[in-house]
Amino acid sequence: MKTNKIRYITIVCFCKKVSAGVPCRGTNEDTGDWKVLKEPIVSLEHVPIENSPSSPAIPIDELAETTGSPERFVGIHFFNPVHRMQLVEVIRSPQSDPVAVQRAIQFVQQIGKLPLLVNDSPGFLVNRILIPYLIEAGLLFESGASARDIDEAMLDFGMPMGPLRLLDEVGLDVAQHICGTLAGKFQGRFPVPKLLEKMVAAKMLGRKNGRGFYIHAGEKKMPELNSETETLRQDTSASGLSREQLQERLVLLMINEAARCLEEKVVASMDDVDFGMVMGTGFAPFRGGPLRYADSLGAAKIVAAMRRWAETGATWFEPCGSLKEMAAAGKFFIPTRKDQYENSQSSNSRRTSDDD
Repeated sequence: MKTNKIRYITIVCFCKKVSAGVPCRGTNEDTGDWKVLKEPIVSLEHVPIENSPSSPAIPIDELAETTGSPERFVGIHFFNPVHRMQLVEVIRSPQSDPVAVQRAIQFVQQIGKLPLLVNDSPGFLVNRILIPYLIEAGLLFESGASARDIDEAMLDFGMPMGPLRLLDEVGLDVAQHICGTLAGKFQGRFPVPKLLEKMVAAKMLGRKNGRGFYIHAGEKKMPELNSETETLRQDTSASGLSREQLQERLVLLMINEAARCLEEKVVASMDDVDFGMVMGTGFAPFRGGPLRYADSLGAAKIVAAMRRWAETGATWFEPCGSLKEMAAAGKFFIPTRKDQYENSQSSNSRRTSDDD
């Protein structure tokens, strides 16, 4: 199909709540009702508006196949709360036509948001990096770490709220579903804590019903811890960890997954990774994002720390291939001047050979 023939596009919109002015088809990840979209969607103008939870685990390419015109199918993922969060992921499948993608980006800009182009992948970009962090927070709590220490450790790092508080905001039922879905996609890398299932069964769903890791009453800036969760712990193996150790474990997993996303070309550049995490999660802005922060530590230090945790039995701390390669070669995500010079010389050499 010639790109200049595209007159309209189909956008599937993932968000908890959109204004009445945004034409989209919503999806429900709680029940798996994204399958209702497996009916042909005719055009953007005819797609109904539905309010539904965020669905970062829904495969865009599978949905695109059901439309009859997969080349004009594009995903748009808003972040909650929609009226405050500026970042919007624009997700393209392998079949998305560049013209359709560009129109989706323009649409996001027209409604006053900041688009981030993401290739279709489980969890897209931001949630793919965030989920291991949230899972680890649950595992640490399940293994005896203090909820206050876990959250305070990440507040000290510069995050806008701690991971357990964030789980309450997201909703424990929604988090359980997303974590389970991604765990199925990445076997062995996302060990979902049994704690989430227990909390959902006990109707501890977070802010939405007033009880999660915290008790949410009114508009208190700092809700009280929910003592009921203490009965859901499995052991005390993490009870002796310091806040510095808790922080290290939580941050390392975000760095590792961010590096892996870049390695898999989920986005085009490290700038996209860092921009997405700062704007989509509030990742400590003064640290520049997970990959710039990784450069400040050095890949060798990161790999050594991850291997130490992996040797304790936490196999999901195995560093990804690109981090190990960078550690061995002394490389950084931001090219040094030496790297830039060598790359320039290599490029010039290739051009000279081509001319000959």
